[in-house]
Amino acid sequence: MALTLFATVLSSRADVVAEWKFDGTADVAAGGVVNLDNAAAGASKDSKLQSDTRFVAGSTGMSASWASFLKSGFLEVGAGGGDGNKNRFGLVTQDNPAGAKNGQFRRYLGYSGLSPDKSGSVCVIVSPGSDWTTATRRGFFSTGHSIDGSISLAVQKTGPLVFRVGGKKEKFVDASVTRTWLPGKWYFIGASWGGGKKSVLVVYEIGPDLQSTLLKSDSVESTEPCPTCEQPRYDPLVVGANWYNTGGECFTNEGADGRLAYLRVDNTFADAAAFKAILTSLAAANPAP
Repeated sequence: MALTLFATVLSSRADVVAEWKFDGTADVAAGGVVNLDNAAAGASKDSKLQSDTRFVAGSTGMSASWASFLKSGFLEVGAGGGDGNKNRFGLVTQDNPAGAKNGQFRRYLGYSGLSPDKSGSVCVIVSPGSDWTTATRRGFFSTGHSIDGSISLAVQKTGPLVFRVGGKKEKFVDASVTRTWLPGKWYFIGASWGGGKKSVLVVYEIGPDLQSTLLKSDSVESTEPCPTCEQPRYDPLVVGANWYNTGGECFTNEGADGRLAYLRVDNTFADAAAFKAILTSLAAANPAP
């Protein structure tokens, strides 16, 4: 039943722009390539591990109540910020050799960008490597240009989770959740944006089964509508870190300090009910007793 719902959700919410299930059967060291399970038409399915990031084919520890691909395989990312940690963290989408200049990035952002008629959503399942309250940000998903438009999902230095949508001339709108992050626990995070709409941010603490998970959630909206901007620049999608494009320099930084078992970007706006449906779709159809 749950897997059938998953197919229904995808078909009703238009296209999946990018999806990583992280269910490979062999470890991949830093510098290696991890393939996307789904990518926008014409986009490369290659994403590259930065120097303090690796793919591990081991168990996630999630129970048999969840989809099989969630039970094994995860991205493991270190922590750190500042100039000495540039390009150490994250998984970065790569060039499509058949595309025009920077065309591979337009293939993503053209579907899920920040221009007035565009919207999108991101879902990530992540587990802390620490209590996430020491003096550095932890980035989970990021893309865009700091002047012309950007999207970032990160835990800030003191622990709040912030989903930031940036428009032209550094106009930012945030949605924020403050909670205790427990190392070793898994969390489902959903964030959505759209020109003229308030952004949405939801968090579920994943329990042994769907029913227990649905009891532990936070859901907020930004206080203002998302800003609009010109068509975003051709930046990559970055998983497990923050992305910085200042116009003069581009780099990843501020790793997730933990493990990521799933990440997906859609090209449509999602409210709290839609994120609940996506989470429900990730439960196993026939869990083992």
